[in-house]
Amino acid sequence: MKNINELLNLFEINYALIRKIAGLVISLLLSVFVISYDFTKMGSIKPGDIVPVDIKAPNDIKYTDLSATRSIEKIAEERVEIIYTVDSEISIKNIETLESFYAALEERRAPENENDNPNLNELTQGYKALTPFRIFELKTVAIDLAKKINEEGFAEDERKTVFSALQRRLAGMRMLSEDEKILLHRTITHFLNPNKSYDREKTDNLRKAARESIRPVERFIRKGEIIIREGEIIDQSTIDVLNNIGFLKDRTIFYQKSFGFFLLFLFFSMVLILYLHHFNPDILTEEPLVFFIQSIVFFSAVAFKFYDVLLNADVNVMLGNVNIPVFSVFLFPVAAVAMLVTMVVDSKFSILLSSMLAVIGGLIFHNVNFVVIAIIGSIVSVYSIMGAKTRAEQMLSGLYLIITNICMIVALHFISLNFMTFDQDLKYLLRDVVSGFFNGTFSIIFAMGTMPVFEKVFRVTSALRLLELTDLNNKILKNLLEQAPGTYHHSIMVANLAEAAAIEIGADSLITRIGGYYHDIGKIKRPFFFVENLMGKDNQHDDLTPNLSAIIIISHVKDGIEIAKQHNLPEEICDIIREHHGTTLVKYFYEKAKNELGDTVKESQYRYPGPKPQTKESALVMLADSIESATRALSNPSPSSIENLIKKITNDKFIDEQFDECNLTLKEIEKIRNVFSKVLLQMFHKRIEYPKSQMTGTGVLK
Repeated sequence: MKNINELLNLFEINYALIRKIAGLVISLLLSVFVISYDFTKMGSIKPGDIVPVDIKAPNDIKYTDLSATRSIEKIAEERVEIIYTVDSEISIKNIETLESFYAALEERRAPENENDNPNLNELTQGYKALTPFRIFELKTVAIDLAKKINEEGFAEDERKTVFSALQRRLAGMRMLSEDEKILLHRTITHFLNPNKSYDREKTDNLRKAARESIRPVERFIRKGEIIIREGEIIDQSTIDVLNNIGFLKDRTIFYQKSFGFFLLFLFFSMVLILYLHHFNPDILTEEPLVFFIQSIVFFSAVAFKFYDVLLNADVNVMLGNVNIPVFSVFLFPVAAVAMLVTMVVDSKFSILLSSMLAVIGGLIFHNVNFVVIAIIGSIVSVYSIMGAKTRAEQMLSGLYLIITNICMIVALHFISLNFMTFDQDLKYLLRDVVSGFFNGTFSIIFAMGTMPVFEKVFRVTSALRLLELTDLNNKILKNLLEQAPGTYHHSIMVANLAEAAAIEIGADSLITRIGGYYHDIGKIKRPFFFVENLMGKDNQHDDLTPNLSAIIIISHVKDGIEIAKQHNLPEEICDIIREHHGTTLVKYFYEKAKNELGDTVKESQYRYPGPKPQTKESALVMLADSIESATRALSNPSPSSIENLIKKITNDKFIDEQFDECNLTLKEIEKIRNVFSKVLLQMFHKRIEYPKSQMTGTGVLK
């Protein structure tokens, strides 16, 4: 095994690169498989699709044209008249109640239920001015008309038509006055109830008989015959033919779609890699971030496929008299991906990635409007969440997304309006607006809810996690304040200095600030061995050998890493803790040891173990740490002494090769000096005395 490892080392194999490539290939193949495979076994061609090429019959085929047969059966069913049944009991009751009403009028007594029925009472009042003989004559006419209507029968939905015909018939009776015609019409319509009902069983039996009387339509296709030409729209009849000739085999469609999506994913992957290589190469060096991006793409593909199955499941809801599909493409939350990637990786990269996912989703859903809304929604989400510093501000980005979704949906609805009925258009618009609302709501909830999971699994750090660490009420910082108050205040000053310099040179100011806060947390274990925490107490190092003192001082880095790991601090912060002293020399105790033991003292025993700063952020914390400590040691700080001190410390670090591995340029170092001078001069402005102050110390016990 040892020989194999040595052989691999000879070829300089980059295991990290191999893992990244393997992850890319696996995620790409899995994504293509998930998207291309038809889990519903229903094929991907449906009525309304446009044929990309001419399709010919591979051999002679005779088959039953199910679509044509169903169409003929439907016509036969529609020709069957609906069967209604007249209810004789209702007919008899109609006449009896009408006769009872006139009998009461003739006898000059109140009809039954008159007091409980205002309409009946009003009707009775209309007859009071008439003589009994005239009432008898009107009764004869009314009962005669009522019997004729009863004999023909009428259903509830025919009431208006029947009584309109009654009104026209009464209008032609010259022996009646206008008031009597109105009175008779009101009387008959009041007492006549519908006596005809739909006989579903008889109607269905007749329709079934008509349907079964139709012979299946047989078709014959010769080998080589063009079934459908390129550019034509597929209908159900064509799908039946394609099924019979075996064109819609699952395997055929799977291979075709797999090849197409493989090329698309491969191209998109190359674009993303090239973008990162040129504009943000640091991301490609971070394995957790690479695996996070690959997993996002794969899970997006799974989500696209799952939602496509829902869209094709034909789940509908009746809104009024319109049958509306429940699921809308505008419910799918591509913006959630944009938010996640923005918080973890980079805002510009997030827009590029989410735009590509939107295109893939549009191809899967066969919907261009989805692409437009997904891209614009992602851009708005990225813009609103990238500057969010609290959870409340992040939640507000969800509101911006909701507003954007609704505005875009309304706009695209009117652009693509196909002039259906206004009622139907309105209901589709309402469904899509509701989908846009839930899209924005779900996006922010999903992004914030899953962020801790992604942070844990992929060991990545979100902007929100970093912002939480800036809270000075954090448990670690509170312990630092209680156990080592001098170190705490020193760390606050270091963070302010380093952050100002980071902003000036374009480094990550947030990481730098947090690194400044936590760089010395290892001093919590032995606070009184560090000069800033003595506060009038005896110096603990007076009773120790220089070597032991140096070991204790150097150990605060190792202790800081242990505390950081216990509290799950991000790896970037652990790196700053580990690197903020680099391999610098604990000069005070080294010189003390040389004075006591002579030249036998080994310098390596008094140096921090490193590594040297690997990033500009670590280098800034290193400089701010040294300069802040040294500046506090000045007895009478003046502008010249502060500037000279800053220049000396930065030169010493540079000569000591502490910046060799972090790409910090001389131009940036000059900018850092200027920023440090400006900030420190503002801090010491009230204490400055001109012009003869001298630099009296460089800080010890660091």
